[in-house]
Amino acid sequence: MTLKYKIVQQAEPGVKGGGQYRYHLRATGRKLVTIDELSRKLAKESSLNEVSVKSVLWGLSSIIPDLLLNNCSVEIGDLGIFSVSLKSEPVATPEEATWRKINDLKVNFRVGKKIQEQVKRASFERSDG
Repeated sequence: MTLKYKIVQQAEPGVKGGGQYRYHLRATGRKLVTIDELSRKLAKESSLNEVSVKSVLWGLSSIIPDLLLNNCSVEIGDLGIFSVSLKSEPVATPEEATWRKINDLKVNFRVGKKIQEQVKRASFERSDG
């Protein structure tokens, strides 16, 4: 499999007028795969039909937020782990450290090692666009 990339020119951060420009490579030409397409592909690779696969995927998207809100991290085999992290304002005393100081809540996903290793074997091709 070949990943396409493009070259992007970026100014130096924090320098008025842009400073010295640098060139970075960025992935490009990505196609969004919908749950319908994913269900079709998974059904072809398993003994389940497309409707059953789609039901499982919809079920996961419904159950995972509930589990995260109940202080669980959710591991889905080799796929990876969903978890929640939060950031808060620093305070001087433990008494000041209340939920009101939380200013950011994120859902994180750590890809499984097996998938990460497979993706690292990619070849690359420069895109014209």
